[in-house]
Amino acid sequence: IIKSYFEKNGYAVDIARDGPTGLAKALHSTVDMILLDWMLPGLDGLELLKRVRKEKNTPIIMITARTEEIDRIMGLEFGADDYLIKPFSVRELVARVRAVLRRTRLLSSRLKKRRDKRKMRSYGDHASKEYTKSVAVCNEGSG
Repeated sequence: IIKSYFEKNGYAVDIARDGPTGLAKALHSTVDMILLDWMLPGLDGLELLKRVRKEKNTPIIMITARTEEIDRIMGLEFGADDYLIKPFSVRELVARVRAVLRRTRLLSSRLKKRRDKRKMRSYGDHASKEYTKSVAVCNEGSG
């Protein structure tokens, strides 16, 4: 249901049904958003979240049946951008994805402007400093 709803809204969707596959896809492909279930077989979603955050800033929304406050706090503190508890409305999920992508685009734009202002050139013995951290600009996929 989720995949077809997102595709009808113009998103390209790739699904991983277990943690190791999800981790490989998250680290080795370019995606604009990761929707992550905490209870994945093979590698749980929280561990996958931690590993992805070590290497990428891809926006991540946790989607899980775990309802305890401590679970939500852990997910957010380990790097999730949002946390949605099952069962949920697919329309709400799409709205949350759009909101996170909108914030990501805004942040990316601001970081680029700041980085452009801070670039310094090297003259003689003076060190140069270039700020190269960037956030991927989101592309909502084919459609």
